[in-house]
Amino acid sequence: MKNTFYLLIVVVLLSACNKSKGIPEHFDYGHVENGVYDNAFFKFKFPVDTTWSVLNEKENAAIYELGEKYIAKDNDAYQKELKKAIEINVAKMLAVFKYKLGSTTNFNPSIVINAENLRENPDVNTSIDYLRFAKKALDQTAMQIEYVEEKHKVKLGTENFGFLKLKNTLNGYEITQDYYVLLRHGFAVSFTLSYTNAEDKSEIYGMIDKLKI
Repeated sequence: MKNTFYLLIVVVLLSACNKSKGIPEHFDYGHVENGVYDNAFFKFKFPVDTTWSVLNEKENAAIYELGEKYIAKDNDAYQKELKKAIEINVAKMLAVFKYKLGSTTNFNPSIVINAENLRENPDVNTSIDYLRFAKKALDQTAMQIEYVEEKHKVKLGTENFGFLKLKNTLNGYEITQDYYVLLRHGFAVSFTLSYTNAEDKSEIYGMIDKLKI
C-alpha cells in the first residue's frame, strides 16, 4: 500500500462534523456492474475505467486503518475515537485505484466517493459550510497542506458542487487533490480525486466528466 496516505485527507475531511448519527438502514452503498458504479439512494451513475482497480470492503477498511494510525500517531485513545466516528458517520461507497494495492509504484492515483450523515448538524447547510469545517479539521493536523483553489459552484453532471483544490506533500511527493462535495438527502457526498501528474489527472477526469447525476 505504498504511498496511499493520500486517504488521510479523506479521513479528516469526512470526520469534520462527527456527531454520532449513523447510516440509515435503507441506505444504498451502490455497486459496480459492467463498468458503471450505480447508487440508487443518491441517484447517480459513475463510469469506472475497467483497467483501474476497485477496492473491496476489506481493502478499503485497511486503507482507512492506515490513515487513522497516521493521524493519531501514538495516541491510541484518539485513534479509537476517530475510528468510531468514521464507522458510524461515513459511508465508504467507492474507492478506485489506477493500480492494484501493493503494486510497486511511486504513487497510486485514485477516485474516492464517500457520504457523511449531516442530519443532526444544524451548522452545515451548504457545501461551503461543509468545506469550512473540513479545512478547520485539516488545519489542526501536522500535514503539509496548501490550499490552492476554492469555488462555491463547480458543475459535475447537472449539479453544482462545492470545490476545494489542495496540495499535500507526503514522503517527498506533491499530491494534488481535487475535492468536490454535494449536499443531498441529509448527507455530504464527496468525490476526492488524487493525482501527481497531468496524465493521471486526464484519466481521472475522463471518468468524472461522464458522471450522471
